[in-house]
Amino acid sequence: MENKTAEELTLAIKSLPDEQRQAFIMRDAMNMEYADIAVAIGTSEEDAQTLVTQARDSITDFSKSEESSS
Repeated sequence: MENKTAEELTLAIKSLPDEQRQAFIMRDAMNMEYADIAVAIGTSEEDAQTLVTQARDSITDFSKSEESSS
């Protein structure tokens, strides 16, 4: 079961648009501050926060759609 969850998470992350994926990984995997993420991807801190939120929402939606198709 854990392996399936890890595979689903990997697929969900890969399905994200590039900027969302980068922001999500920097925030949730690398524990970077939003200000540092903004500098790294060339956007504002507010936009970096929005990208992470959108990524998290997309991953949640992806997981729910995978559950319902199982």
